[in-house]
Amino acid sequence: MANTGKGASFFKEVLFKEEPEESLKITDEEFQEMYPEYNTSAINRAGATNDASTTYAEGRGLYLYIEHLPSRRTLSFKGFITEYSDNFTSNWNSESVYGRMDDIHTFQNTTRQINLGFVVPAYDVTDARCNLSKVTALARKLYPYYAGAQNDNVSTIARAPLLRLGFVNLIRDGRNGGGRLLGKMNGFSFTPNFDDGVFDFNGFIYPKTINISFTYDVLHEHVMGWTDTDDNDIEWSKGTAGAFPYSRPSIPEPANSPTDDQGATTADDEANTNGILG
Repeated sequence: MANTGKGASFFKEVLFKEEPEESLKITDEEFQEMYPEYNTSAINRAGATNDASTTYAEGRGLYLYIEHLPSRRTLSFKGFITEYSDNFTSNWNSESVYGRMDDIHTFQNTTRQINLGFVVPAYDVTDARCNLSKVTALARKLYPYYAGAQNDNVSTIARAPLLRLGFVNLIRDGRNGGGRLLGKMNGFSFTPNFDDGVFDFNGFIYPKTINISFTYDVLHEHVMGWTDTDDNDIEWSKGTAGAFPYSRPSIPEPANSPTDDQGATTADDEANTNGILG
């Protein structure tokens, strides 16, 4: 990749993608001391680090995005996903009735929780400093916004720390047109892998590899369920959430591919009549 000629400031701006901690900032002089072979008048991230993962992630859009709604600030991590599970849980109220062999089940709701784990590796000491800065910023995104001055002891919570999470088509808003998925993070686990070592720089240590994991409770912003259409049919979510949950590809299915669009069966009608289905 050709050099951009934008200097070390451009390198730092792109690398951090968010204003880093004051103690973690790297000056042009420090950068030159760390990388004397590079001229600050001709620096770009790929040219400075030769990190192929960055080029691949940017080319494919393989970044995990975490947006903090109160501050409207967004973090991005390269998508080194190590754990992913999307859990849909249907909750029913079950009641036993004398003389009836089966319980009576009343539907309550269906909740969704995502378990996500990813690794944050460092190509070099600058990357490691950036990574620790990002983890610091992520921790701060778990706190709310208070209305009032900083020194005001009667400040009240004005906005809860809701987030929007995004990762290609696996984590996204189900509405047509996409976007990031609204929800709340139930804390996160920050685990440096000390077996991989650390960088010792100016009295600070920066892990070479960081493992992060969290659970995410999804808050959907569209109708969740099946609705009537104008032509006496039934469709999903009033036709507005065709991308739920994983954005089906817009390519035709094979002619012999099974579908879920067969309509109600006789057995379904009998179950409804007998009061078995909700």
